[in-house]
Amino acid sequence: MYPLLESIKLKNGFAFHLSLHQERMNRSYMALFGSACPIELWECVEHLILPETGLYKCRLTYGNGVFAHEIQAYIPQQISSLMLINDDAIEYAHKFSDRTHLNNLLKQKGRADEILIVKNGLISDASYANVIFWDGRDWFTPKTPLLKGIQRERLLIDGWIHAIDIKPSDLASYQKVALINALLDFEDKIEVPIENVQFAH
Repeated sequence: MYPLLESIKLKNGFAFHLSLHQERMNRSYMALFGSACPIELWECVEHLILPETGLYKCRLTYGNGVFAHEIQAYIPQQISSLMLINDDAIEYAHKFSDRTHLNNLLKQKGRADEILIVKNGLISDASYANVIFWDGRDWFTPKTPLLKGIQRERLLIDGWIHAIDIKPSDLASYQKVALINALLDFEDKIEVPIENVQFAH
């Protein structure tokens, strides 16, 4: 009933990036259901009782004119290593609530904390976040992510990051990789030294 998902950052009683979430919901709803999205995030949030202090995630699932939500405390994962996993078949153009394919890839991470998915020879995303790479001067993000996350879009629009093709063989050109998503703003990004990115055997 609720095939689509949005994870909205709540901090100290404020909901972040609602306009970007709404734009993605509109695009996804039109693509999947062929009509305008009837859900207005601003109205939804107005009727929620938001925690007054602390960092939380509002997990909104929706589809076919209906939605449900739950609010959970959010504690960022501790990520210090990544495993490169190849999968040319994975599709995640919309933020689906069904993460079975992604979870199956996660089982291949070995002793690493998280995966870095390679599709058609190009680095795309981690399992739950977009990625950005630092070359010592600028930040770059894969031009072909699995999902165009709202944080990635905001940083591209503001000129903080640049989109290019990144192959596994390009990793030596970078010093570190960072994970970003709707709950991890640029200043909150999780950084991993590039030497801690492993190739699957």
